[in-house]
Amino acid sequence: MTSHARMRAAIVETQNGPFRIVDVARPEPAKGEVLVRIQASGVNPLDTKIRAGAAAHARHPMPAILGLDLAGAVAAVGEGVTGFRVGDEVFGLTGGGGGHQGSLAEFAAVDARLLAPKPSNISMREAAAIPLVFITAWEGLVDRAHVGAGERVLVQGGAGGVGHMAVQIARAFGAEVFAARGATTSALSGQRRSISKRKPSTAMSRATPPERDLTSSTIPAAEKSWMHRLRR
Repeated sequence: MTSHARMRAAIVETQNGPFRIVDVARPEPAKGEVLVRIQASGVNPLDTKIRAGAAAHARHPMPAILGLDLAGAVAAVGEGVTGFRVGDEVFGLTGGGGGHQGSLAEFAAVDARLLAPKPSNISMREAAAIPLVFITAWEGLVDRAHVGAGERVLVQGGAGGVGHMAVQIARAFGAEVFAARGATTSALSGQRRSISKRKPSTAMSRATPPERDLTSSTIPAAEKSWMHRLRR
């Protein structure tokens, strides 16, 4: 049976156009999908590139409901979904590119495989800030660089979104981590080393980098090749 339920959403009609809050049909979960009542939406630099039509790998036809990351509660489950039930708190990178509805709306019907249970010790806003930056850091450190115990890892831009995730992932794999940070940024809590720097375009300006096996660079100047494996 067709649903006549409605929801509010922020829609962009043209590239770099303004957001408009409009009333649209609420989606229904198809087979393998979960309907999420969205309580928080993350905003990343990639979201702005998609809005501008500048993300070649994540183009989105206009008009569009953007937003890559979300956190919320399960409102309904589609056929075949067994891992979630109504009321479960979830988060994930679920849409906002490639023609899939994003998270700047009250609800989204998303592939259940893209969701994870939200940890009970973090808020919805904190959960919505995790997916994209965590995936980016994981792909660089684990999938590509194969970080391991006993290695020394230097994270440039360690207080940023991807950087602070890279710090935590590297430590979880047993590496010794050094984090470079801006002069106005407070030291990263719980980290073993924090190296101050003055200019965002300079990896180090006030300290000599330690001997290290791996450098994770999240500063714009190194955007095209942010992970470097170094010889001892």
